[in-house]
Amino acid sequence: EMCIRDRYQRRVHGERDLIVMDITDTVREEEYFVLIDNRGERRIVNIKNTKTIKWRKKLIKLDQLKGKRYDSVYDLDKEGNLAEVVTKEGVDPMGVPDLSDDNEEEGKSEEEPEETRDNRNFFAENKAQKLTNEEIKGLKAKGVEGENIIQEIAKNNQNFEAKTSFSQRKYLKKKMQRHLHRFRIVRTSIANIAETLFVDDASSVNFLRWDSLGVVLHKSNVALSREILVIDNASGVLLGGALSRSSPTANLTCGYFDDKKPAINKYRALNFLNLPRSQTERVKFVSFEALCYGEGEPQPRFDSVMISTDFEVSKVIAKIVPLILPSGSLVVYSPFLEVLGEGFDYLTKEKRFVFVMLNDIFMRELQVLKLRTHPLMNMHAFSGFILSGCLLYTSDAADDLLCVDLGGRRIIKKKK
Repeated sequence: EMCIRDRYQRRVHGERDLIVMDITDTVREEEYFVLIDNRGERRIVNIKNTKTIKWRKKLIKLDQLKGKRYDSVYDLDKEGNLAEVVTKEGVDPMGVPDLSDDNEEEGKSEEEPEETRDNRNFFAENKAQKLTNEEIKGLKAKGVEGENIIQEIAKNNQNFEAKTSFSQRKYLKKKMQRHLHRFRIVRTSIANIAETLFVDDASSVNFLRWDSLGVVLHKSNVALSREILVIDNASGVLLGGALSRSSPTANLTCGYFDDKKPAINKYRALNFLNLPRSQTERVKFVSFEALCYGEGEPQPRFDSVMISTDFEVSKVIAKIVPLILPSGSLVVYSPFLEVLGEGFDYLTKEKRFVFVMLNDIFMRELQVLKLRTHPLMNMHAFSGFILSGCLLYTSDAADDLLCVDLGGRRIIKKKK
């Protein structure tokens, strides 16, 4: 098993932070990883904790994946055995198979047949396919699987050759999703963890989609922050994003509203990141009451505050504002506009915040083809609302924090 010493360097406040992690290019037993199949379904799994999973009516023994290369693609047969998919260089193994003749001229353009073929005379009458369901099951019983079964189905469709090349690829993709279970092994990252949890159960992450997570991390300026406060009700996705994006020497505080410290399972995205213990130990869990009132200790100050919530937060914001350092960022996400309305009014009336914005996050995937460009109709375009603002540097703040420059950062005076 080959190990790679992956070195991450970040320049923060004029200093260079260095974190060294051992990363392998193959699956290890104790690591979490993501399986993405040709239907877009996803699973986050761990060989040590889960030996077998049931996926699309098939049992997969995860021990088979130990030592497999990341980004490799495998076919799963009816017995649960794996076969690696090997394609020509530059060909996506998750794409549709190439059924064209190998003797076809290499320089021939793929768009030439489009001029003579169209689908205007095809109707959805279910009469084009010569093979019946029983005959397809018989082929599978004889051992015809994988791309071979897709090729047989295409050959026995009397309209296949007359279809446009785009329609042929669309037809093959649909048949692959039905008759072929193919998946890719992917290393976990905060982006694919957020996407997987959102696709599996959006309510578990407070409907925080991966694109909205990126906006929150960008607006909070977390990469350049030293003291970060996160209040997370999105299964640890927001906390994991802050941990993976921030400097390795930054301090993270996770606030909670419960009477006692929540179980670590509430922030399961942290486990999925496979971060070293030295990084996860940077997170300090503190109750909201202790943050606001100190409980005998000096109140902490933060230059970046991120909140994910589904309840009205104007009172929470009013208590958190005194904890924000000058030039610090405040970002609040919620799936409900009404929750952030009063918070927006509070920040605008305070006169101490600039760049106060309440954004609606909207994203749609587009199909871009000649004469066929349109948004995909079966995707979820909505992804909540984001309230953000930046605290001004004022003379009051200067009196409160004597060692603060015009950018709101602390100044350490050197002794002569």
